[in-house]
Amino acid sequence: GGGGSRDAALLDRLSLLLRGGLSPHYRPPSPPHRWAPSVTSASPRVDVALTARGAAVAIGLAWHRTESPQAAAALALPEELPALDGVRPDTALLRVMGVALVKWRGVRATASWVRSQVPVAVRAVCDELRRLERARCGAAGVGGASGSGAG
Repeated sequence: GGGGSRDAALLDRLSLLLRGGLSPHYRPPSPPHRWAPSVTSASPRVDVALTARGAAVAIGLAWHRTESPQAAAALALPEELPALDGVRPDTALLRVMGVALVKWRGVRATASWVRSQVPVAVRAVCDELRRLERARCGAAGVGGASGSGAG
């Protein structure tokens, strides 16, 4: 049926609102005598600061419990740190929650499941920071030694 193509078109539109890109409604300004405000957008790009949160919630709810790999992929956080830097923290949370809604059967109430939702690049940075902190504390004799004779 046509439902699949309508779903795909909706997911494409919501993905554009979530991730940004060129607006399909943008029309370059025409000469003044032919200017039509109804078809002219102020900017050729989607403003994700305004649209991303709503799009994340919409995808999560519209594809709730469907296990749709396309919807989950649309919501997935970027794996590269520079791209992730462009995602607001509140939007990142809504995207992770959206993936959980879509892939409902895979959600687990465990620390390892929560950790698996964090992009690999972020986990690597956190692991390195923990390693450096342990090395710094070990070199300074902090944390592991018991009693120094005072007391």
